[in-house]
Amino acid sequence: MKKWIALMLAAAMLAALTACGSAAQSAPAASDAAPSSASSDAAAPAEPASSEATEPEEDVDAGEIMGQVDGYTYDNHYFGVSATFAEPWYVLNGEEAAALNDAAMEQLSEEEAYQQLVETVQNGGQAFDMSALLLNDSEYTDNVNALVQDIGVSFEILGAAAEEMMLEETKSFYNDPDSAIQMGFTNATVSDSECTLSGVTHPALLLRYEQEDGSAAYIYQTVIVKGHYIWVLTVTTFGEDRSQEVLAHFE
Repeated sequence: MKKWIALMLAAAMLAALTACGSAAQSAPAASDAAPSSASSDAAAPAEPASSEATEPEEDVDAGEIMGQVDGYTYDNHYFGVSATFAEPWYVLNGEEAAALNDAAMEQLSEEEAYQQLVETVQNGGQAFDMSALLLNDSEYTDNVNALVQDIGVSFEILGAAAEEMMLEETKSFYNDPDSAIQMGFTNATVSDSECTLSGVTHPALLLRYEQEDGSAAYIYQTVIVKGHYIWVLTVTTFGEDRSQEVLAHFE
């Protein structure tokens, strides 16, 4: 169970890095970088999510936990988070973000791609909820990725305790030398942090490692657990840690 938790967040981190690399290869010109709307109607304004342990709530369908992108605005009503970006950021909905990692998604209509993401969550897999990429000189640098997943009913009553447990296990995983080698990290260090989203504070981690050219990369992760679902936010910046600047879009 513990290793599964760490691998889940590590997979989210790798998805963020893969999305950034894929976007860099297919970066549109700045004049074409206007974000598109999500495939379904925009959700109602987000409500702050409680970080305290709660009793199991009435079950919701996987489609109800998915957020929406409308222009430069992302809103996930279920998890109570929202963010607003502006140029030169490029904001993708879940379907578009998934297409960066899976060429087959590009062949689907928006509705078909959305349904595939919902089915992925229903089957226990991770699904992109949104992605935002910062375009600088025709190259994507900083990026934000949010993923959602069904983690099972055993986490349902733990609330904030589940969030802390998950990040603690992930920290141990990142600190393990063998894991660092598997992930391709050099001189990796992990530190504890906190993240405030829509007025609620959640535990977070900051991972720093060196790339092949010796430059630094920073990966900031936080999670929200609600019901038996998890929302994973990964912020990746290069050269210096700009995670707090990026997170300001969520406040």
